[in-house]
Amino acid sequence: MAEKLYQKWKEIKELRKKNMYAASNLKLKVHKSDDGEFFFNLIHEEPSSKLYSGGALPSSEITRRNDIVKIRAFIRLIINGHYVTRSKKAFLKWPNLELEIAEQFEVYLFTMPSSIQVEIVIGGLFSEVLVDVINLEVPGSHVKALTSAATLIKDLSFSKVAFEKRRNARKVAKERSTMTEEQKIEDKKRQDQ
Repeated sequence: MAEKLYQKWKEIKELRKKNMYAASNLKLKVHKSDDGEFFFNLIHEEPSSKLYSGGALPSSEITRRNDIVKIRAFIRLIINGHYVTRSKKAFLKWPNLELEIAEQFEVYLFTMPSSIQVEIVIGGLFSEVLVDVINLEVPGSHVKALTSAATLIKDLSFSKVAFEKRRNARKVAKERSTMTEEQKIEDKKRQDQ
């Protein structure tokens, strides 16, 4: 895994040299020990608004950066599989590509919910793209009292790639559950090759 990460970082470095600017705010310092083990140090820095030579950035990069800050997203609150409400839209922040939604939802329920999820959605009026679904801990699920008040204030990470991987893993698991033992053995042999 470390070797793959290092190779990908070398590709990014070459691209930065070719373009003569950094398109992200990350810098990676890689140290290789005598026994061949890699150590990574990730550093955050502001991406330059100029070329390394001092000239202006290409218009395609300026357009890309401007397009990023126009991206708006919101979260939908889902309780027991039912849509409850949504947040206001927030703009994606450049260069960190972070989304800050500092909104509280006050929900009154008559029974303890079995699940609480937030869906991160990009888009809005005409098209929406579901980026990720995050399962939240049900407040008070670990207490023996009849009522519970809890505040959930957390930084949550999300990823479209991780969401797609989880979705595909569930699909594969469902398919495997309907396979015969012989089919499972054949499938395992294919994966091991």
